[in-house]
Amino acid sequence: MGRPCKSVYTKIGAATKAETAQREEAEKELRGTPKTIKKAPKWLTKEQKKIRNKIVKEAEKVLADIDCYIVDQCAIAIDRLQDIERQINESPELMFDKSVIAAKKQYSAELFRCCSELSLSPQSRAKLAAAGVKEPEQNPILTLLGDE
Repeated sequence: MGRPCKSVYTKIGAATKAETAQREEAEKELRGTPKTIKKAPKWLTKEQKKIRNKIVKEAEKVLADIDCYIVDQCAIAIDRLQDIERQINESPELMFDKSVIAAKKQYSAELFRCCSELSLSPQSRAKLAAAGVKEPEQNPILTLLGDE
């Protein structure tokens, strides 16, 4: 199975200007305009809304309305993981409860998947930053002559 396709804004590698422009236009069209991503669903808890709003605020430049579902899931996973950790801190014997550990493992996997999808990990952000840095253009004649 191949690697997942990356956004043209995060892609690193060879592509012609025409290919890049074509993909950029297609992505803009699919992305739409972010209108409702900032509105948290009413069914989220107060803490989940707070987490969700922080994610949206920090990543609003790359989020679109369609991303609201994955952002909601990420906020839920973070909130539930924190709740599990709070419970374990209050009752350390829960560290050995199989159902608690299974739930923690499930929400951890969900969180890491969401972070990957939303480019929330430090590694993902570093890749985004590296993709935005452009090499200075060199004069092709000077390059052929070997002059700096």
